[in-house]
Amino acid sequence: MNVDLLAPSDLPELDAFFRAIGLHMPAENFRQFAAPRRLAPNLELGTFLLRERGRIVGSLGWIEVPVRVNDGAGQPLVPDRLRAGRWVMNFYLAPELRGRGVARALLDAFHASCPMRFVIGSTNAAQRAFDKVGYRDIGRLVMARWVHPCLDPRRLADRVRRGARRPPPATIKMRLGDDELTVRRTSPVGDNLPWTVSDVRQVPHEAGAPRNGAYLAYAYGGELRPHHVLYVVAINGESAGLFVIAARATHLPKIRLPLLAAEIIDLDARPGAERAVILAARKTAFTCSDVVRLRICGDRFTTVLRELAGSRGLVDDIPLRLSVDAAVLPEGPYRERAGVWRLTYGDHDQFRVRATSQEWIGTSN
Repeated sequence: MNVDLLAPSDLPELDAFFRAIGLHMPAENFRQFAAPRRLAPNLELGTFLLRERGRIVGSLGWIEVPVRVNDGAGQPLVPDRLRAGRWVMNFYLAPELRGRGVARALLDAFHASCPMRFVIGSTNAAQRAFDKVGYRDIGRLVMARWVHPCLDPRRLADRVRRGARRPPPATIKMRLGDDELTVRRTSPVGDNLPWTVSDVRQVPHEAGAPRNGAYLAYAYGGELRPHHVLYVVAINGESAGLFVIAARATHLPKIRLPLLAAEIIDLDARPGAERAVILAARKTAFTCSDVVRLRICGDRFTTVLRELAGSRGLVDDIPLRLSVDAAVLPEGPYRERAGVWRLTYGDHDQFRVRATSQEWIGTSN
């Protein structure tokens, strides 16, 4: 067996492999994260292929993204060395080869390609495979879930329409104490975001993937654009954060009326604006939904969520696993606790259409 990188000419064969193992992958998903390409510096997509006698029998797809790790003063930790991390986006093996240890060849190639590797979620079998090769389970994203009936009569058509919904309003204004919040739907924003600039002092002992313009354009301006609406939040006219909402189909036991659900799949805020951005995202999602969910980790966000989640509290959700070379990231909080990492459900699932996914009608985003 041998491992090599997927080339564009291999895409039809990879598609055939997915079909052969019974994997249903919508065409949008395949085009979004299977086609190898470099999108920007430290933003790259690729797949390692495991072949037996020339036939694809396994694959491991990844996206490389910039990673910022802050030291105890909130400045980037060793910025010349901590420039990129790779996230596993898919990991598949032919059924007849499972349990024989051959997946190790794919994992070894992946490890050699980048010193910092992450896995969010994945199947139980895949998680066990990652644990065997040294991935550290450092905790979980938490989920906040809110339920409030959407009584807008204009949403009745959305309840019976299959596969598509009208989006939330283009602009929402709200007050939070003495502050005025403006929430505006937009296309992927540019690089001039205060929370992504490398020389701005941020939160001590926090790490994560900055939401810069290239990342947002790839994640929400590509193949899956109809499934996402991106909003920016301003507090008293000053840029404060962003969030992304995806439409979902859902139901609750004993309730026959179709329910409207929304997933806040991505959210970021400059330090001090976390509460405002979360409240803005929740209010925006409730303009078109009965059920709203947000999955996230990062202490400055989960602290706010514990207050907002109410008596139901927060639910431990998707696990986060990390593997990193000691020469790049020494022992410390980043290797031990998920709460140090500012990540969302979007880091795991923003690139794919799910069985419950719905499109937003008529958005330019």
